[in-house]
Amino acid sequence: MMIFTYSKFYYNSNIMNIIDCFMYYDEEMVLDIRLNILDKYVSHFVICEANFNHNGTKRELQFNIENYKKFKEKIIYLPLNSLPENLKLLNKDDTKVIKNSKNFRYKKKVTIFEQKMYYYKLNLLHQNFKWYGSKLVKKKHLLSPQWLRNIKSKKYPLWRMDIFFSNTKYNNIKFIKNGGWHFTNVKSPEKIDFKMRNFLHHLEYEESGIDAEQVAKTIKEKKIFYDHGVDKRDRKWGSAAKLVREDDCYLPKYIIENKNKFKNWLEDY
Repeated sequence: MMIFTYSKFYYNSNIMNIIDCFMYYDEEMVLDIRLNILDKYVSHFVICEANFNHNGTKRELQFNIENYKKFKEKIIYLPLNSLPENLKLLNKDDTKVIKNSKNFRYKKKVTIFEQKMYYYKLNLLHQNFKWYGSKLVKKKHLLSPQWLRNIKSKKYPLWRMDIFFSNTKYNNIKFIKNGGWHFTNVKSPEKIDFKMRNFLHHLEYEESGIDAEQVAKTIKEKKIFYDHGVDKRDRKWGSAAKLVREDDCYLPKYIIENKNKFKNWLEDY
């Protein structure tokens, strides 16, 4: 089974259904690829979209189910029209620690999919880096989507007594090798810049001084502007990692069979 990142797969053992749940922003092309690849594996697609950004600013809902008529009977669309009640207001004088603080809990079994990461184009691979965004859990074990998302992608040994009290560390985890593809920032430099200024870590991006022009430069150089491999306390913006063109045989069959459709988003096509 191949799946995409940020999805949460909930498995109901009583009726043998797999439900693909994920957040939507404006990635129509990636959504089209996702739906076509997973259609034969899942019973429903649960799509959640908010009318506000991570920084609290309002936005117009973008998802249009009429663009995906082939999957209309499987799609459950959940627009989020109000901010969570327990949000804490940020003040301009707050420290980074306060601005980025979180407190979530978990205590159940999960399966995590190890995926390849592709940047800017559908076939530009970030080598020597694995993405662990997609996770599977039985419905009876699901505490909340955020709980599932925050679980550490590492199997901790039983002698680590802190796992019995931790909110993020777990021992009973299964990893699926070759678990799919994670396509990120498959957008124009301007749209990437807009996304970065409105996503969860927009404060870090704004402080980095990066803009659309610099994003365009890193794309041209086939470099990654956000280093996922460094510790969160270190500098993340800017990386010497070079992207490489992936061979067609490793890409989803749907993309290979529709190269002309995705020609603007395939390197050297």
